[in-house]
Amino acid sequence: MIDETEVVRLACDYGDPRRLHYTLEVGPSLFLTRFQRHADRRGEVVLALERRDGRLVLHRKAHYREDVFRLLSGGVGHGEPVIEAVVRETEEETGLQVQVEQFVALLSYTFRFGGIDVPFVSYVFHLRETAGRFSPDWLEIDQVREVWPHQLPEVAGRLRGLDGDRADWGRWRAIAHDVVAEELG
Repeated sequence: MIDETEVVRLACDYGDPRRLHYTLEVGPSLFLTRFQRHADRRGEVVLALERRDGRLVLHRKAHYREDVFRLLSGGVGHGEPVIEAVVRETEEETGLQVQVEQFVALLSYTFRFGGIDVPFVSYVFHLRETAGRFSPDWLEIDQVREVWPHQLPEVAGRLRGLDGDRADWGRWRAIAHDVVAEELG
């Protein structure tokens, strides 16, 4: 899941990331939808994509609650270099070309459900828009919002405030927002 040689290369190119580990007790909804359905990936990239004016891009999918937005993210396939996933996901989801500013964090997780532990990893990057026309993938994205980095704690709070089947997902997703806010806010 984490290739330490690759992490060293990324750190040399984009700075030493914060390395944090979380153990999260989760219910069946997150466990089944995220980890059984997505066995085709070795992790994800989380993209703190900064527009030219300094605001960060957030998105909302159609099945999210109306007031819930989050940073862009996407899978890293088995055998796919993390930095290639960063570029691919950014282009697919926004149409923009970017400069990678910083390897912000390497967030590792142990998701615990019914006596089963499943590892997962998020590679968090700060990117800056350099070219292209902002054209979100409207097949995947329902709505886009842009916020200043200091507004990310509010975004994380909304994620943490989810209840029902989305509560575990919201707690997990809030973590990357907290880390980016601490670094860029």
